[in-house]
Amino acid sequence: MSTLANARDVLRLMARLQRDLTVTDVAGALDLPKSSVSRTLSMMADYGFLDRDPTSRAYRPGELVME
Repeated sequence: MSTLANARDVLRLMARLQRDLTVTDVAGALDLPKSSVSRTLSMMADYGFLDRDPTSRAYRPGELVME
């Protein structure tokens, strides 16, 4: 699966669940390795698609998605 497809699936999952998601949440829901999910979520955060809560370490839609 490509990085773009993974990012699309993460955003769809967030839209469906309407809550912040952890690496474990995403890996379980999308049946992907945690290492791949961690890399994808980190990259999405670097580019503004996601924000990460420093306390819970969960991800939420970022500024770019909310525009």
